[in-house]
Amino acid sequence: MLDERALDRALAEDPDATLAMVADLVHATDERLRERARRLAARLVIDRSRSGRVVRSGASRP
Repeated sequence: MLDERALDRALAEDPDATLAMVADLVHATDERLRERARRLAARLVIDRSRSGRVVRSGASRP
């Protein structure tokens, strides 16, 4: 079971270390843990990319 609150705290405190830990879990020997880590990693990367700075491009850029 995943403690979502603990994960959120870890991401807030040290996002790089937390993402590195999840990346390590993707290579776990336990099949269920490995699959959960893969799904979590994909979700975290998408969530992090959405929360970044907005980059504007194109002709209408101020």
